[in-house]
Parts: sequence; C-alpha cells; structure tokens
Amino acid sequence: MRRPPAKPAASAAKAPPSPTEGIREVGNLLTDHPLCSAILDEVRQELAAPRKLTDAEQTKLYNKVRMGGAEAEWRESDCHVNLSRELALALRMPSSPERSKAVQVVASGLFVADRFTPEAVAEYLEGSHHDYIEPLLVGAQLGAHTNMRVAKAMASFAKSHADLGIRNIAWLALGMHEDLARKKNDQPEAQYIETLIIPELTRSRGSHRAVMLSAAANAVCVGCLPEIRRSSADPDPAIRQSAIGAWRWFAREEAVDRMCGAVTNDKSPMVREYAAWALRWQGNAVDKRITCLEDGAILDDERAVRMRSTESLAQLAEASEEARESLMQVRDEAPEDASRAAMEHLRVSDKPATKEREHELAKMLGQEGVVR
Repeated sequence: MRRPPAKPAASAAKAPPSPTEGIREVGNLLTDHPLCSAILDEVRQELAAPRKLTDAEQTKLYNKVRMGGAEAEWRESDCHVNLSRELALALRMPSSPERSKAVQVVASGLFVADRFTPEAVAEYLEGSHHDYIEPLLVGAQLGAHTNMRVAKAMASFAKSHADLGIRNIAWLALGMHEDLARKKNDQPEAQYIETLIIPELTRSRGSHRAVMLSAAANAVCVGCLPEIRRSSADPDPAIRQSAIGAWRWFAREEAVDRMCGAVTNDKSPMVREYAAWALRWQGNAVDKRITCLEDGAILDDERAVRMRSTESLAQLAEASEEARESLMQVRDEAPEDASRAAMEHLRVSDKPATKEREHELAKMLGQEGVVR
C-alpha cells in the first residue's frame, strides 16, 4: 500500500523548489559515496548545460547512472535511499523539460539498484505523477526490476493512455521487460507480456505496426516471428525498415540472412542503411555479416549505406580479425568516403582499448543487456 506524502507542519510550510533549484539538487545526489559522487558530478554538469542533450549524450548519461547502480559499492551503501529522496523531490517540481530529464536519469539509476524493490518501481508507475509518466516509463524500461505488478502497470499505459507517445513508450518498455523476465527465468511474466504483444502486433497497421515491431524486437519475441517475416516483405519501406531492424536481436542464421538480403537487394536506401546498422548487434554467423557489410561499403550507390556498412564492419572488427581484414579491403577498394572512414576506424582501433570500450563491445555482441 502506498504511503501518503508527508505533510509539512504549518509553521514550516515551504514553497517547492524551482526547476533551476531542482537541477542543482540532482547534482547533490549520492555525495556521501565517492563512486556515486564521481558519476553524479557528470550528471550535474550535463543537466545544468544550457543546450539540449542529444540522444547519444542522454543515453550515455543514463548508462553511467545505471552502471553505477549495479556496482557492488553502490549495493553496499545506502545510495538508493538518496536516489529515492531526489526522485520524490523531482516529482514535486513544476513540469518542465529539465525536470523530465532529471526524472529520467534519477529513475533509471534507482530502478536498477539491487536494494530497491520491484514493488517500489510499481508504486511509482501506479502513482499520480501524470506530468512525469513518460520519464518514469523510460526509467522503468532502463531499470532491472520486473514483476507482474510492474508489467501490468506498463500494460495499462500501453493499452489505454490518451497520449499516443506514452502508449508507444509503454509498448517498447513491455518488450524490454519480456526479454528481461525471460533472462531472470520469470516465465509467467514473460508469457504474460508476450500474450499482449503478439495480438497487438498482428492487428497493427501503419506507424503503430512499426512501433510494435520494435517492441517485438525488444522482447526477442519468438512468437512474433511470423509477423516479423511478413513485414520484412511489406510494400511500405518504413515497415520493412522496422521489421529488418527487429531481426537484430535474434541470434539465428535466418536473422542474418534477412538482414544481409536487405543490405544487398532492398530498393530503399533507408532500408539498406538500417539493415547495415542492424548487422552489428550480434556475433553469430560473423562471416556472412562481414561479407555483406563489405559489399555494402564498397558497392552500394548510396553514401549513407556505405558509411553505415563501414561503421558496422568496424565494430565487428574489434572482436574479429576477419572483419578487420575486410575493413582493410574497404580502405583500399571503396569510394573515397567509405575508404576514409575505414582508414580512421583502423587508426583508432590500433589504440589500446579502454575498459569503457570493452564494456560497449560486450553489449554490442549480445554478451550483456543493452538499451534499445
């Protein structure tokens, strides 16, 4: 049962902090612990910056807090108590883009902390935080806590919220949680979510179908494969793009064949580029991946496809000597743009790998979970 918010004594009544003060408060998170403090120093700087964060910067920020939340040092401390306090503070702020950023970052760190409970995550999702439903859903999506109550809270937003954007985010979050529940061997929750996603995907059309294909990809939903196959040949290139992208998490040869077929044969440059990007996310059937990415980098008429193929090949090259040799072929034989990109990737890869890059590589090859 949720506790009612504490009411201040009449004599101590105080106006809630302004959004600017709230951003400063985010910088004070976890300062009682050196590791927490170091990570949150960067969070404070990013949130206080006058410019808007790019998607890549925001994801990097989420991951820093999430990785910190999973560290043993955090688990041995009371960091989650401070996070809870700061999230409660943020949720009382007047709604603003800056506050939403703070809620997303703090919630993502809190929801991954081992000493925070799934029931508490569900409480936040079930609470009356109407202005902050979207960042709370993102925090829950990036977190590590699943149970049936969390899944049902997400499902209620996916099926009935008035805002289409929030419905879409909830479907994507449900997909992430199906995959997570399966990895935690929570079959009842995984099955519950899959029985929601399959029929919704089957009856979906247009832009909603693209969202549901992404949700099926997040879920690594084997029961969704017939619909993913059907959409891989859809006349609409936007649907084909989503379907081809959905294959990236399935570590099976059919998935590689579908993605490679799109890189080689699809009439839409947008689909070919997306397929080239999708091929970087797993490490199975690596020879096939290398061959079609090399062809895409050297032979495709579209610069965007050549560049994306080169980038994916460079990522595979960090774990595969064959891919590195293929990247040398691109350097020597591709048009100038891809050739120069391959040369730069080869130059950078000659530097010693950092611990952070090794972590990113493990995620890329499917050796641990990744934000998607």
